[in-house]
Amino acid sequence: VITEKLDGMRTIMIVENGNVTFFSRQGQPITGLVEIAQDAEFLPDNVYDGELLIHNADDYKDRDVLQETLKIARKDGEKRGLVLHLFDMIPINEFKAGKSKATYHKRKEELNFIVEKLNSPYIKIVPNLYVGKDLDVIPKLLEEMNRKGKEGLMLNVSDGKYQCKRTDVLLKIKSMNTMDCRIIGFEEGIGKYEGMLGALILDYKGYELRCGSGFTDEDRKEIWNNKEKYLGKIVEIQYFRESHNQDGGLSVSFPVFICIRDDKNEPSYF
Repeated sequence: VITEKLDGMRTIMIVENGNVTFFSRQGQPITGLVEIAQDAEFLPDNVYDGELLIHNADDYKDRDVLQETLKIARKDGEKRGLVLHLFDMIPINEFKAGKSKATYHKRKEELNFIVEKLNSPYIKIVPNLYVGKDLDVIPKLLEEMNRKGKEGLMLNVSDGKYQCKRTDVLLKIKSMNTMDCRIIGFEEGIGKYEGMLGALILDYKGYELRCGSGFTDEDRKEIWNNKEKYLGKIVEIQYFRESHNQDGGLSVSFPVFICIRDDKNEPSYF
């Protein structure tokens, strides 16, 4: 089952006895999602897995959607103008046990029925782009996503079980790879970039990785003038493939800065 990969804030929503709570990927509570919560009260008790996006996500370039979403999600108090796009669900007791009994096909089928019946502008379903066994459709769909400026695809194994950990029954497909690395240093720019950021120094599997591309002038000024704020932060980097540096250590080819991942606090290289 192939779906679009949404670039938002991964969000777990738990509905239990009419109470609705939200958590980040790291298990941190997300409060103030009043518009989503008021409609979610009518959903059956379950753990719902989805992606939080700004309501008018199509008005932004793909790389800006997450940042615009986080501007609202990080605010104190009520957080309006967000939509939760659901792609999976699991009964609460099975979530606590760490694995579902039902296959992805069954879970998604039931989730479709539930979300369509709810008919909420704040809770939507991530639609299936393809269901079948023909792997040749993947590059065609990926090319279509690229033309539309979308991030990529998610491939869900139809008979796969939901697992509360990384699993090989859910695969991310992109034309370029991305990873999340920790900032360990800063390098000043030269020429027109003197007095602002030239490159971030990142930790890549224990090796220093220099990333100097992908920043706007505003990014370079903001990060350089607030180095204490950004030191230790996680950033998303796009790259082509893993390589080796001139000293024989691990590196990646063509690293490009995408964004600061304020919704994450641990690196992820895959």
